[in-house]
Amino acid sequence: MKKKWMIRASAAALAAVVCLTGCGIRGGQEMENGDYKSQTNVKEPEAIAFDDVEGRIARREENQVPESFLEAVRQFSWDSAALLLDETEENRNYSPLSLYYALALAAQGASGTTEQEFLDLLGVDNRDELAEACGKLYRLLYTDNEIGQLKLADSLWMSRKSEFKEEFMQTAQDDFYSDLFLVDFGAEETGKVMGEWIAEHTNGTLAPQLVTSEEDVLAVLNTVYLYDEWSNRFGEEQNTEGAFTTLSGEESKVTYMNQEFDFLPWLTGDGYTGTSLGLKNGGSMVLILPEEETDIRELLTAEKLEEMFGDTQGEIGKVNLSLPKFTFGDSMELIPAAMFRRWYPRRYSDSPFPDLLRSSSMK
Repeated sequence: MKKKWMIRASAAALAAVVCLTGCGIRGGQEMENGDYKSQTNVKEPEAIAFDDVEGRIARREENQVPESFLEAVRQFSWDSAALLLDETEENRNYSPLSLYYALALAAQGASGTTEQEFLDLLGVDNRDELAEACGKLYRLLYTDNEIGQLKLADSLWMSRKSEFKEEFMQTAQDDFYSDLFLVDFGAEETGKVMGEWIAEHTNGTLAPQLVTSEEDVLAVLNTVYLYDEWSNRFGEEQNTEGAFTTLSGEESKVTYMNQEFDFLPWLTGDGYTGTSLGLKNGGSMVLILPEEETDIRELLTAEKLEEMFGDTQGEIGKVNLSLPKFTFGDSMELIPAAMFRRWYPRRYSDSPFPDLLRSSSMK
C-alpha cells in the first residue's frame, strides 16, 4: 500500500509576514539612538506547571473564548488551508492560527473598507471583540512547563517615516503581546534583525532571510512554536526500516515508528482512514491515510478538511500504527491575489475583495 500521510499538529511553527500600506494609522513615538530594541516590555502569561490542574482550570475560567470566535478561526483554517495545500505537490507546513493572528493584528490598524474586509475575512463583526478574543485565546493556549511549550509571538515593525496611533500600539501590546519596533525599512540590517527575531521566538526552528523595502510602512510578524511529548511514547526498539511512496510514485527508505494501541480513536470516510494521537499537554496530532486509489488532492477541499480534522473523536478501538519519521522545511507566498479572488467570492459574494489587495501587499 502506498503510504501518503497527511499530518496536522494542533499548532505548527510558522512565521507569517504581512507588509501593509494605506491602513490609516497615525501618531507615535521615536526610538532612542536608532537601536533596534522593542519599545515594550512584553510579559508572557504566567507559566503553569504540568501537574497544576487547578491553575489550568483557573486559566480557562478567566479566559472563556466565545464559541463564535472559535468557529470563525476554524472556518478560516479550512478555507485557507484548502487554497494553500492545493497550490503545490510538495510537502506543506501551514499554521492557520499563525496567519489568523497576523491578519487580526493588522486589522487593528485598518479603517473604512479595508477594516471591514479584514473583519469579513476573519469571520468577526467587531474589531475590539476580535482583539479581546485573540488575547483570551493567546493566554489559554500559552504553555511553558517541564513537558513542553506552545507559544505564540507577535511583533510590529513600523517605519520611522510614519506615525502610529497610540491606541493601535496599546492594543498590540495588551491583546497580542506584541513587541514594537521603529525601523528603517530601507536598511539591509532591518530584514536581518527581523529574521533574528523569528529565530529567537522559534528556538532556532525558523531562521529566514527577510528582505524589506524603503516603501514598506508596517510589517507584522507572528510565530507559533510547539514542542510536546506523546501521551504514549514510541519505543525506539520497535522502529523498522521501510519504503515510503510519494505522490509522484517515488519510493524512499525511511524509519517507521511502530506501536500497537488497544484504545485509540479511528476515523473512516470517503477515500481515507485516520487516527489521532494525544499529546501530554492536551493537544493532539491527527493522521490521515488516503485509500490506495485516492488522489490525496481529492481530500484537500475545505469541506473534506473540516470533515477529517474538525471532529476527530471517531470510534475507539485497537489500532496498529506505523508512522514515518520525517523532517522538512517549507516556504510559501501565503496570500497571492489569485487565491483571495478564488476564496472571497465563494464566502462573501456581496463585496469585491480587490480593495484590500490594493491597500495591502502581503508576503
